[in-house]
Amino acid sequence: MKKFALILLVAVLCVPIFAFAACADPSDDPYDLSTKEIGYEIPVYPDCEFSYVVKWEEWDPETREDIEKSCTVKITEFKATLTQKKSIETNDVVEDRFYRHYVTFQAKGKTDPSFAGQNFGFDFYCGGSRYVIEAKADDDGNIVWLEEHDIWQYSAEPIFAAVTKR
Repeated sequence: MKKFALILLVAVLCVPIFAFAACADPSDDPYDLSTKEIGYEIPVYPDCEFSYVVKWEEWDPETREDIEKSCTVKITEFKATLTQKKSIETNDVVEDRFYRHYVTFQAKGKTDPSFAGQNFGFDFYCGGSRYVIEAKADDDGNIVWLEEHDIWQYSAEPIFAAVTKR
């Protein structure tokens, strides 16, 4: 009798869990791009404004030493947008490496105008890969990083890593 009661209790507790898992809508996964439309904005981290202190060393010919320098870049935007979806159909001829999805990554920032013309890299990780997008600061110190990347597998949110002086 105790065995039967235990089996009944386990069944009552487990059935709702399996039912919920079986009924979960796969389109709810924000990183499953196969279920998303062109123009879908993929969640990124962080999704807020923040400041990043960029540090680098420059050679000083007078002292013959590296001097550490820095500047602050305020990141005002970081986003990823699904821009292309491709598929292979019956009888298609594929002549090059195939990528299922293309995503445009964009970040915006601002630094002191004295760094106008300087190259800055925006580093982030996505699905186990590291990406670096380079851009120059304009005369007002604005920086816009923009680049489209082919993504063969999309399984994670883009995560900010660093801003670097190039």
